[in-house]
Amino acid sequence: IPYEFYEPHTSDFLTKVEDYDFIVWRTQSEPYELWEAKAKVELFCRVLKKRVFPQEEALWFYEEKVKQQWLLDINKIPCINTFITYSYNEALEFINKTSYPIVSKENTSSGSRGVLMLKSKKQARKFVDTVFNLGRRTTTPYLKQKNYVIFQEFTPNHGFDLRVIIIGDQYLGYYRHVPKNDFRASGAGLY
Repeated sequence: IPYEFYEPHTSDFLTKVEDYDFIVWRTQSEPYELWEAKAKVELFCRVLKKRVFPQEEALWFYEEKVKQQWLLDINKIPCINTFITYSYNEALEFINKTSYPIVSKENTSSGSRGVLMLKSKKQARKFVDTVFNLGRRTTTPYLKQKNYVIFQEFTPNHGFDLRVIIIGDQYLGYYRHVPKNDFRASGAGLY
């Protein structure tokens, strides 16, 4: 297949895109990279009628924990108990009745960045008050976690987790080991 590299980040991206029938976009995980990819892929697909991989439907939930959880719920795919709310009062109700510890996550992050363990109701209350007031600093310096929480049931691991990727009828899996004195395997680089 004849191909060449297309630079979508420069100011002349609209002029240059006309030369291509099909575009493969390598989407990174940082929020600013996601914003650019989502905006430009949507423009390519909807307005310019270009064929792009991934399509905008896939970018809608890429690196978006809230949207991914909605899809899991809609499709009744079993997973760890997850609570998501954009309501301060509902967040307070949840932390008053749940068992501890719980895990908190940022919506857009990867490699265990922004994943915290809240060990008590007092710690969770402080967290919720911060998020629903001025917002909480995140691992991305220019973003805050503001007016939403993602809480998950904490399930102790056995020193590893298992990542399984399914494409069609093909399966690939690998173990990710947990660093000493941590509960998170993702992002540690211990495979």
